[in-house]
Amino acid sequence: MEKKRRGRYDQGTGEGTAEAAAALGVRVVRDADGATLSSYRGGGRIARMYVPDTPQLFAALYAAAVGSGEQPFLLGGGSNTLIDDGTVNRPVIWTRGMRKVRAEDDGRVYAECGATLREVSAVAARKTMGGLEFLAGVPATVGGALAMNAGAFGTEIADYVSEICVLNPVSGEMRWIDRDDVSFGHRMGVRGAVAAARFVLPCVTATESAERRAYFLSERRRRQPAAPSLGSVFTGEAGAAGIYADAAGLKGVRAGGAEISPVHANFIVNLGGGTASEFRFLARLVRDTVRDFYGVNLTAEVALLSDGGTLLGD
Repeated sequence: MEKKRRGRYDQGTGEGTAEAAAALGVRVVRDADGATLSSYRGGGRIARMYVPDTPQLFAALYAAAVGSGEQPFLLGGGSNTLIDDGTVNRPVIWTRGMRKVRAEDDGRVYAECGATLREVSAVAARKTMGGLEFLAGVPATVGGALAMNAGAFGTEIADYVSEICVLNPVSGEMRWIDRDDVSFGHRMGVRGAVAAARFVLPCVTATESAERRAYFLSERRRRQPAAPSLGSVFTGEAGAAGIYADAAGLKGVRAGGAEISPVHANFIVNLGGGTASEFRFLARLVRDTVRDFYGVNLTAEVALLSDGGTLLGD
């Protein structure tokens, strides 16, 4: 396994974000346990995590950080984020402080970036609206889901969003853009920071919604491992990564507490005590083996929160 690069975060000291947070009154969480913030349930700690509770504070803090030469990492539900081992000094803005969801008079649903998809679905269901049941069981937030255009079972969140509120990282200005102004694609969504969004959801009965949710949850449990993971490690752009990894005999390969899932080879699961280094070792093994055996280059879908480097060490 590679030796992890250590030292101070190399895009600013983090002091600019800290000073802005103090001036704005944004809550700070120190020495946060990354294992509780990532669906992998492993990894290191975060030295300072900032938790704005309104989009306005989020915009002001983000712009101040960028203005001081820093690039804070935006963390939502942690469903596709691996937090590096040790202590990460890069400033992190945790969006879960912004969780407001409401049904509006025009029939749309407004949601702030830190709301979970389950929270959005719950509000929609009270107004006999549905449509997001295909993402049942995915612990993603609105901001993260729109950033990666979360999808499953042939449907994407882009199919239901109508407007997105995005931030100008320099001025802190927030503006609403139309869904058609975004070049959505496979695991390609909104670029930049998302503050909120509005969704147009179809009318369904409570029974229909519950049945759809139960079906998709059942299918997800049948097809995907139950152990903690970050979902698909690689995108499907070059074909089904799990099929290649399975054909190469990689299912069940372990590194410490991490394992290439015997259920689906495009998932790396935490069997207990799994570290970020072990996850990255197995991800590189899959990438290199599939490339060497089949000439297929896989693209990582998982983001690495660290003080430097990428998930695969490139």
